[in-house]
Amino acid sequence: MFTIVYNNVPYNENLTTAWGFSCLIDLKDKNLLFDTGGDGSILLDNMRKLKTDPKNINIVVLSHIHSDHTGGLWSFLEQNNDVVVYLPASFPEDFKKRIRETGARFISVQTHTKIYENVYSTG
Repeated sequence: MFTIVYNNVPYNENLTTAWGFSCLIDLKDKNLLFDTGGDGSILLDNMRKLKTDPKNINIVVLSHIHSDHTGGLWSFLEQNNDVVVYLPASFPEDFKKRIRETGARFISVQTHTKIYENVYSTG
């Protein structure tokens, strides 16, 4: 199941809209957050409104470096750093270092990489 958590196009009047994107994907026994929107406070507030506890997320996948897709990461990691963050290898080293400093783990994706059954990243 897919749940849009953060988007600039309103679909749920209870959620705050803003430029950016984040989607929660239920993978049976794991939860994956695809991108983190542009603002961590909006991301976390929308998650609360959707009754989604950040601590129940196991995997974060970042699609690209633009801040409207990565801006909520730091606020999210303050709530849950017990995740694996998948990101393209092209992300700057200082971004990767900052992830490490939160205590979270990351995997730098250069090529076709399996994240979960039937879930892959190409980097």
